[in-house]
Amino acid sequence: MKKTIMTAFGGLGLLAAYSILVEPNRLAVKKYEMGTGQKRLRVVQLTDIHIGPFYPRRKVARLVRKVNRLSPDVVVFTGDLYDRFIRYRREDAAKPLVELEASLGKFAVWGNHDCTKMARWYAPVLERARFILLENEAVILPAGEGRTLAIGGTDDLLYGEPDIKQTVRGTAGSDYQIILMHEPDGADRLQGSGVNLILSGHTHGGQIRLPLLPTVTTDLGKKYIRGFYTINPENSTELYVNKGIGCTQIPARLGAVPEIAVFDIKMV
Repeated sequence: MKKTIMTAFGGLGLLAAYSILVEPNRLAVKKYEMGTGQKRLRVVQLTDIHIGPFYPRRKVARLVRKVNRLSPDVVVFTGDLYDRFIRYRREDAAKPLVELEASLGKFAVWGNHDCTKMARWYAPVLERARFILLENEAVILPAGEGRTLAIGGTDDLLYGEPDIKQTVRGTAGSDYQIILMHEPDGADRLQGSGVNLILSGHTHGGQIRLPLLPTVTTDLGKKYIRGFYTINPENSTELYVNKGIGCTQIPARLGAVPEIAVFDIKMV
């Protein structure tokens, strides 16, 4: 009996060590092909970096190098740049983001963590990193051969003033529409919109996923947790929930490896 207890505690110790020391430092690249056309445009999604003591500048720089090796046409960031409003070298730690390279531009939206005490810093930091912050608006980008790609972004659904209809209207007339929205459960509001792809974060994929126990969820991140979901089968609107990069509450991940998501959009 004593040996069994010791073995159990040993196993829990190893699991805890892995969740703190190993998994948060992994960084998977998930690649997906969207559409059936010949013209390819590469969109790289980052989300939930949560810069702070557990995600310092050196990790941000590593992230940037990895993204640049993917040769993106567009980089999108779906919110939560810092973890709460910490005073941890907030601007210095974000400086490597300026080195992100994207031939057609870099775009971002607000996350719930960005809307609290961080609000007055978020937009200037992104601007210095050459991101365009989308607030219930869209941009239409040339995709070559007369085709266009629309990137729309909503204000944060929890603490902002989102106007989803206005955001979608801004994508009208484009060949492929992507909507950036931090909280994934808001995707249900886009069921009849006809947009092609919704990109979200917020959930961290559950962050800590233990066998036989329910997934940890958060406000507006309870229905859609990770990966792909079909929001409207009739018009093929899809949602992708990215597991994010950093951690919040505790510096640990288990069963939710940090990720960079790559979407190769193939337009007819």
